[in-house]
Amino acid sequence: MGEFLVGCDVGTGGTKAVVMAADGTVLGSHFIEYPLITAKTAADRFPGTKAEQDPEWYWNAVADTISASIRQSKVSPREIRGVGISGLSSTCVLVDRDLRPLQNAQIWMDRRATEECEWLRREIGEDRIFRMSANPIDPFYGVPKLMWNRNHRRDVYKQACKFLGSSAYPCMKLTGKTVIDYSNASLMGIVFDIVKRKWDEELIEAIGLEPGMFPAPYACDEVVGEVTREAAERTGLAPGTPVVAGTMDSSAAWTAAGGVDAGTTLLILGTSSSLGVVHDTPTFT
Repeated sequence: MGEFLVGCDVGTGGTKAVVMAADGTVLGSHFIEYPLITAKTAADRFPGTKAEQDPEWYWNAVADTISASIRQSKVSPREIRGVGISGLSSTCVLVDRDLRPLQNAQIWMDRRATEECEWLRREIGEDRIFRMSANPIDPFYGVPKLMWNRNHRRDVYKQACKFLGSSAYPCMKLTGKTVIDYSNASLMGIVFDIVKRKWDEELIEAIGLEPGMFPAPYACDEVVGEVTREAAERTGLAPGTPVVAGTMDSSAAWTAAGGVDAGTTLLILGTSSSLGVVHDTPTFT
């Protein structure tokens, strides 16, 4: 019996999956592209840049790239010991009680939540948010996007049961669980305490949102569920295969590049770019 792993990255321009041996040797891989929705329609009456994608594009790409990678690798699905998904941040995906998407995902490029950010600066303040989350107030983050939906898409917001990200959505489709990893939770921004590693429910309520909409956060390598029988049929994975919480794309890239020691600085280039510095203490300046 072999020991194999599946990794999948949900990116802005497409999704890639790999099947690898325990030593990191890649045995199979596949990539699928998808578009970006930016053109506004008559229903888009609000100022700011629109940038959306269908959450089902993420799931279909994850399922199809995993299936193709397994076939290419010639590995038995029974020998795959775990699956992890990384993804673009920050993305706002709203699902109903049946875990069906209610609208397109708003990705990091979407800039429509400018008024919501002005409200946060005025009513909550930059200092309180930065001290807890180490993030500024900006439409980039998921929470202002959620606020924007509450303010401008009331019918959708009222139906929403959970607020997910780009990798949390296909993770949900694999396992039936609505969870998120710490790194993606931190880039939802505004209301995630990155030292205590939990949502600040008092602040969530002060903003006028519902704490129950936020998925439970987990460490990136923590097993959060197993591949369901339905997902197994779709992906080629074996039912019961463990699924970990995953991570955001930049965190995965920083780790792969060796960015684990304090003082290390890395620049990640893709559809966007991100500069990261590793710290050994939670000092925010």
